[in-house]
Amino acid sequence: MTCEELMRDVRKGTAHSIYVLHGEDAAEVRRSGQQLAGLLVSEEQAAAGQMLKVSGKWDMEEFRFWLQEIPFLGGQKWLWWHGCPWLGEAGAEEIAAAAEMVAPWPEYAGLLLTATKLDKRTRFYKALVQAGGVEAACAMLRPWEAEAWFAQYLQKAGRTLERDASAWLASLFSSSQQLAPGWLEQEAEKVLLYTQGRKRISLTDVQTMLAATPEASSFALLDAIAAGQCARALPLLEEACRSSNGAFMLIPLLARQLRLQLQSLEVQGGKQELAKELKVHPYVAEKLLRQRGDVSPGLLRYLLQELARLEGGIKSGTRLLQGELEKLVILWCEKGRQKK
Repeated sequence: MTCEELMRDVRKGTAHSIYVLHGEDAAEVRRSGQQLAGLLVSEEQAAAGQMLKVSGKWDMEEFRFWLQEIPFLGGQKWLWWHGCPWLGEAGAEEIAAAAEMVAPWPEYAGLLLTATKLDKRTRFYKALVQAGGVEAACAMLRPWEAEAWFAQYLQKAGRTLERDASAWLASLFSSSQQLAPGWLEQEAEKVLLYTQGRKRISLTDVQTMLAATPEASSFALLDAIAAGQCARALPLLEEACRSSNGAFMLIPLLARQLRLQLQSLEVQGGKQELAKELKVHPYVAEKLLRQRGDVSPGLLRYLLQELARLEGGIKSGTRLLQGELEKLVILWCEKGRQKK
């Protein structure tokens, strides 16, 4: 079950006393936890102390005390524990001791656990399931799903994307391997706020609102590279590298574009065949077709290897030299005319 499916069930009245939400993206997991917590406990109930929130490591005796304390005014009390280590990060003995505390689960308590790591083999998780717990994954969206998700979100608010705005978003999202629904919702809300009073959303609207995102920065950079415009590409690269983790976020986006270009060379047929095979928007497929032959497969592989080397260096603690990334961008812009 996905988090979105779980939310729909809760809205329909299907309730449980134990929920476990997990996923790779920490921000998306926390956002989903916040959303579910709001469905389980009203603002008035939360203000009255019916929802306790803790994060990270929490003393086992404090958890035992909370679990055993019966609500003074009756009803059900809730605990939202973000980053609960008993879902897989804690030691085996601690996890086993925690499992003993949750069986049987008291009717007056509700538990919401959110984490990026979940080991379903642990005694604690099995005890939660045996007590009636429900688990849901905070799934990420693939690029080809994100544009439709974004458009549907706007449609629910009575807005419509113009065709060129939709195509631009498809290209923008294609630079990422996966996108968090929470991030998409945040950006969609910004667009809705910016376009209040208008039913149609233009290309200028979405570009204005999403221009500052890392995805948009990489999209503008890739556009300049594809056009061979080094003079435009290098300032965009410098801007992206100014933040502490800008380059770290940019490298995977550049690598994805290189992989798409390589994969497009192996697909026979036109725009529709390419879009279906690579699972990209037809607008993206059309751009890939136009770029065919611009860069040799050998150079594409070389650039991918160098990006992997730079990313590995960052992960191992080696400081990224912006000049190295600039050399790769220049080589890419020049379509390999310069010697490696």
